[in-house]
Amino acid sequence: MAAEALGRPPFGSVTVFHRAGPVGVTQSLTAAADLARKPLSRDLTNAVTFYRRSLKAETSDEALIDLIISLESMLSIGAQDGRYRISLRAAYLVGESNVDLRKQIYTFVHEMYGFRNKIMHSGETPEIDFLKIVHLRQIVRDTIAKYLQLTQSKEAYVKKLDSNIITGRADQ
Repeated sequence: MAAEALGRPPFGSVTVFHRAGPVGVTQSLTAAADLARKPLSRDLTNAVTFYRRSLKAETSDEALIDLIISLESMLSIGAQDGRYRISLRAAYLVGESNVDLRKQIYTFVHEMYGFRNKIMHSGETPEIDFLKIVHLRQIVRDTIAKYLQLTQSKEAYVKKLDSNIITGRADQ
């Protein structure tokens, strides 16, 4: 079935919508069960809170802002971590070893972050297709799922992501 028929934006032969296999689901559920036994980190609490807010947003603008805040909560370790770094980290994290997928995710998140900047800094209200919000929500969900599996501090994890991006390593 075509991506358009499923209500998903097409991205050539690669689709950014991917599903976790049995191993990914098992890891996510195990991580969630482990998290239930201990307090959530502030970053994860913020990420989930803003993700949830995006589901109740009355406009695409509000949902976009909430989703970008969610990504920033998980992938930012400093004030200098803006559009480029967040987009790059999300692409690397969600796209894993698929280079074409990572490029598409990077371009998409970078574009959505740009829309967010227009709204926040210039007061513009760009028309944002609802399917793009759905797509960004999927990326945020995938990032949350990866974040649930963290065994180290956010700072250490983000620094490792950056190092892997620079060196081209595939492990996360």
